[in-house]
Amino acid sequence: MPNTLTTDQEVPLTVQPLTALGNPATLTGIPLWSSSNVNVISLTVASNGLSASAIATGAGTSTITVAGNAGTVAVPVQVTGTLVLTVTQAPAASIVITAGTPVPN
Repeated sequence: MPNTLTTDQEVPLTVQPLTALGNPATLTGIPLWSSSNVNVISLTVASNGLSASAIATGAGTSTITVAGNAGTVAVPVQVTGTLVLTVTQAPAASIVITAGTPVPN
């Protein structure tokens, strides 16, 4: 998965809970997503919490964190995952010339 995108891009993110041996696992409830810098990355999270779109909102770096419950409702066990995304300014692709209001010379 790319960890660098431009200010004109967004990237889909998915989470997969794993056991200590790397086997698929499940979570109790819906995982919570956060962006350390919403001026760089904003998130649109799916209703089940297992995926999101990371939308570039400015240049810089943001750490995406997902926290979930690997235990039960009565005895929660928090697990987290992080991903660092870097956003660079999109390069100019064209030039627009705009005429102002004419004035007497």
